[in-house]
Amino acid sequence: MNAVGSPIPGFLLSIAFLGAIAVVHALIAWSLARRFGFRLLALSPVAASLAVFGIFVALLASRMRTAGVPFGTEMVVGSWPYVIVPLLIAFGMSSMSLRKSLLQTDALRPSVGATARAVGAFFGGYVIASLGALVLDFARIGW
Repeated sequence: MNAVGSPIPGFLLSIAFLGAIAVVHALIAWSLARRFGFRLLALSPVAASLAVFGIFVALLASRMRTAGVPFGTEMVVGSWPYVIVPLLIAFGMSSMSLRKSLLQTDALRPSVGATARAVGAFFGGYVIASLGALVLDFARIGW
């Protein structure tokens, strides 16, 4: 919540942050796949997901220390499936989109269209995985 009491600005900031991460992933994965081959695209979702989760944990720990709340590993253990799994699926779909674009062109840098398709695939995968986690949570609580 912000000073006005609305969660909307934080939500929009999160979407912008995920979009920026998806663009950076697309650019880095493209250049590494061009340089070292397509096999690297299989590892890029894992590396990107772990990097984003590390940022998530660092930000969470910083906010909790600022608020005076002790930060424990049980918070990380309980949250990793809701962060890592959707990110793995999202980055995986982005990598598949990049692979398809890489097979169609010999360009050293991705076009705006290829980057936009990769970002769109990222958000599509993230929404699908997040909805799956939501359904599993509702099933667990018996709703």
